[in-house]
Amino acid sequence: MQQVGCENVVELDWWEENCVPEHSDTFFVFTPAQHWSKRTIADDNKVLWGSWCILGPRYRFFFAGDTGYCDLTYSVLYFRWFMKYQHINPEEAVQIHLDVRSKRSLAVHWGTFCLANEYYLDPPRKLRDSLDKQEIPPEFFFTLKHGESRLIAQNNLVKRDNTHVINNYSK
Repeated sequence: MQQVGCENVVELDWWEENCVPEHSDTFFVFTPAQHWSKRTIADDNKVLWGSWCILGPRYRFFFAGDTGYCDLTYSVLYFRWFMKYQHINPEEAVQIHLDVRSKRSLAVHWGTFCLANEYYLDPPRKLRDSLDKQEIPPEFFFTLKHGESRLIAQNNLVKRDNTHVINNYSK
């Protein structure tokens, strides 16, 4: 990274942490994820694949990234036989939400690329079905439309609509 001009690069192994220089009370912890890694054609699994815990004075955030259910992305429903070790399905995503006692979860890594035999809206529909089975309100575990953002306040969820950027994209 430094060779291409990125400064302030800190390499971490799993479970190591580093604070933000200007905010010594905010830590980034590099945590395990189950996935393969590859940066070039000849370096299979030479670096760690990981997830992140961001720990601040008021809030905590966990980003699993691509992972199998080992320690939160989801999709690829119909290729489970070989993708299950790196990608969870909607049912497993809901189970992880429960297991880590998340207050809010955001489902990512679906609908961007056509890499499976599933219809692109199957993952959010299956997630909604899984949430219904566990009686979890959809505002506690949600997906975003492309271009949508949400602001999570301390005690509630406020939707901030910015989809006008996407609606005017082709103009």
